[in-house]
Amino acid sequence: MHLDGLCLTDGASGQQPQSRVRRDGADLRFGHDYDEVEWMAKAFAAQTGAEFISPYSDTDVIAGAATVALEMFEDDPALDMLLVPIGGGGLISGMATVAKAINPRCDVIGVELDVSNAFQQSVRAGTLVEIVPGETLADGLGGNPDPDTITFAFIQRLVDRIVTVSEADLAAAVVGLVDAEHIIAEGAGAAATAALIGKQIDVRDRQVGVVVSGGNIDRARLKSLL
Repeated sequence: MHLDGLCLTDGASGQQPQSRVRRDGADLRFGHDYDEVEWMAKAFAAQTGAEFISPYSDTDVIAGAATVALEMFEDDPALDMLLVPIGGGGLISGMATVAKAINPRCDVIGVELDVSNAFQQSVRAGTLVEIVPGETLADGLGGNPDPDTITFAFIQRLVDRIVTVSEADLAAAVVGLVDAEHIIAEGAGAAATAALIGKQIDVRDRQVGVVVSGGNIDRARLKSLL
């Protein structure tokens, strides 16, 4: 497979992932943040006729994410609360669709960041609003969604609440998952766990499913946290 165009943010990914991507023949282009590189990728697709595949605003991506909730309910049919990180909204859109179909009383709680919470603010406003994201350990959740994203409608209709987590709780979640569960998670992957650590949700007497997604954290960052 040859990748004709790919845009990545310049940040915590490190040289090793970049080398792997170049090895597969990709043309790497860098931007300041996620918002910029997504715009670059869409512009490249429009100019060249290449296919732009959104990592979240795509029906197939959302359908794939839905299987996460399906497997969780297969393991524990009594689940009545799901904690799900929100970046572009693809994961929670799919999971909420399945959760509400299986158990309409299941609470689906989205988790964003104190420093970047575009969907929380947008739900309150009733329309997508643009935010100025801050620096975060959970770089996979930072930034604004595509203004044309299909995920906002899913979130408005199916997500019961969105909470935010601090950088301190994110760091504690990454370390806690290593110490207690021997799981290596990136900041974005540990966001739902951080919501528990920060006591953002009352989970007493609830059967809770917590999504831990993604282990793309570089060695230096993990070492500094540990």
